[in-house]
Amino acid sequence: MQKWVVKHYRLTIGLLFLLGIALIALLNLELFFGTEAFTGGTAVRLILEVLLAIFLAWAVTYLVRSVYLNQCIRKMNDACDPDPFIEAMDLMFPRFTNGNFGKLTAINHAEALHLKGDSAGALAAHRAIAVDQKMPALYRAVYYNNLTAFLLADENKDLSGALAARAEFERILAEEKLNEQAKRSMISISAINRSALLLEQGATEEAEAILMNMDLTGMPLLTQVTRMMGLAEVSRKRGEDERAAYQLKFVIEKGNKMPVVKEAETYLKEIEEKRLSAADNTADEEEGEDE
Repeated sequence: MQKWVVKHYRLTIGLLFLLGIALIALLNLELFFGTEAFTGGTAVRLILEVLLAIFLAWAVTYLVRSVYLNQCIRKMNDACDPDPFIEAMDLMFPRFTNGNFGKLTAINHAEALHLKGDSAGALAAHRAIAVDQKMPALYRAVYYNNLTAFLLADENKDLSGALAARAEFERILAEEKLNEQAKRSMISISAINRSALLLEQGATEEAEAILMNMDLTGMPLLTQVTRMMGLAEVSRKRGEDERAAYQLKFVIEKGNKMPVVKEAETYLKEIEEKRLSAADNTADEEEGEDE
């Protein structure tokens, strides 16, 4: 039902509006059959009832759309299952392009492309979004936080661009009006990007400290998995293979359908192959000594 409403958004509004008009007609049978006098007050009442029908049709449809999207995001955050979110964006992106909600949908669409493994497409779609001061500060903060992640994930790894995006994100949080709950949420979510930037600059200790100091209370599973992947990256940079293997196994076990699982599996395979190669070399050396 929710998917149908999103797919046929304008049709749903129209149907609900017609239903409202039908109810108005039923409530005003006396007027239409001539048993009640038509006065100025009656006209005003009818106009208000029609306006109410329009508002309720829009509000109900908007509510269904919002609930559907929030359910998809919650499933991704709590169960590491991006498929419903990707499906929602495939439905919503071509249909909602106007105003600030259209821009938020475009931001989410770029994230969906990233989750599909299309890093270049995600970055191109994200850069195509016209960001301006008319957008709510929270939307712009999300935009620049995501841009930081996309630039780091791109095969060309634009570090200077990522640093500039991060700087704008921090400026928005410091200078613009955001409610405290939204600000705390954005700081928590963006900590992983900040750590990744520091790691790219060679600041291993600082990168690890940010991840280790994150508040785990009530942390969604997706954030836990992403955080652990960041710690695994730190361990790999240091050459701490045993520690990295433990962290990668957590990502693989808990990450469900998230793309980071395949990345973790690749890294873990490299560590295991390295371990086997080292064991073979040790065995060969021992055989040589025996001879």
